[in-house]
Amino acid sequence: MFAASAQSRVFHLIEPNDHRIFCGLSVSPFVSEKPRGERVHIVKFRPPERLECKHCKRLQLGAGYPKAP
Repeated sequence: MFAASAQSRVFHLIEPNDHRIFCGLSVSPFVSEKPRGERVHIVKFRPPERLECKHCKRLQLGAGYPKAP
């Protein structure tokens, strides 16, 4: 799963425990179909036309996790 907010142009990668994203932000516990509001929400699918957070990507690869699809 991924995380995103409606006001951002990036999406984030969620750590295996599903409570934080790799770059350190907390995630709202509500899962939605698409990002909404200011808070970072878990979304079921990669948000279209958004870029992957470069910090999440770097930290995920550094932690030894496989790259997200």
